[in-house]
Amino acid sequence: MRIKTRKKMIIILIIVLLDILLYQLLVSIVPNGVKRYYHIGNKDCCVTVWKRSRGTSYYALIIGGKYTNNRKEPVDNFIKVVRDHPSSDCLVDVIIKQDGNLLIDADNVDTICSSDGSLDLYSNNQALNDSLYTCIKDGGKCYKDDVDFVCINVTENYATDKLGNKLK
Repeated sequence: MRIKTRKKMIIILIIVLLDILLYQLLVSIVPNGVKRYYHIGNKDCCVTVWKRSRGTSYYALIIGGKYTNNRKEPVDNFIKVVRDHPSSDCLVDVIIKQDGNLLIDADNVDTICSSDGSLDLYSNNQALNDSLYTCIKDGGKCYKDDVDFVCINVTENYATDKLGNKLK
């Protein structure tokens, strides 16, 4: 009788250990939050949008390039946009500047970290950026025809190109 009980305990222990290992494997593979990649213009330029949450804090990281680390947030070349609620509207425009760097137009920006200057906020120099990238059409402000950009709807997990086509 004791041997059967001991075997059962060993089997249960093995099952628990395998479950823990499987869980750790899944945690290391599956991203924390929703991550999407969008190519801009000529397809050589990419931006990563990573929606995350911590407790009651909801935010999105706009990362220059294709960021593939699923667990650790980047330490450079990102902009953090804070959202009040997971379903609150969050629109971000990403423009490719003439030098190949990215210009981000978003509300509720909490943090910008770009040591090499490859990311910049539109609002940091709005008068200059308006003159370089926007024009007035049909009584409203829009981007000039030669500007490559994507408009990212962070809440709904999609982006549109400058022609209004949805990107996948």
